[in-house]
Amino acid sequence: MASSSSSSSSSSFPTPQQLASLPVMFLRDKIVEKIQENRVTLIIGETGCGKSSQVPQFLLGEGLEPILCTQPRRFAVVAVARMVAAARRSEVGGEVGYHIGHSKVTSSSSYDISIEERNCKTRKLEIPLKIQE
Repeated sequence: MASSSSSSSSSSFPTPQQLASLPVMFLRDKIVEKIQENRVTLIIGETGCGKSSQVPQFLLGEGLEPILCTQPRRFAVVAVARMVAAARRSEVGGEVGYHIGHSKVTSSSSYDISIEERNCKTRKLEIPLKIQE
């Protein structure tokens, strides 16, 4: 019984072949270049193109951390954090953490990749903008 449940959970993650065919993979160098040129970069793409699961890993590989990835829903925050951590062969709460509302799942105050609920980050960004006005 235990082996069937573990195999079904591992099959929910994309295979290396599936990852290699994601649209974002063909734009890797351009994405890294634009992020190196610009302090803040917004990446927009279709659902499932790899922008949340692959781009943070590109950037970490280039030494461009810390990395913030926002998601619209709580479920997506946890799912993306788990997928990225699994791809990096680590646990959620280590180099990949997440933040939902007042709850943070990180092993320390520093992390390389943070997956956050979009509303959490929007509130954080509004404060400095209002001070500058």
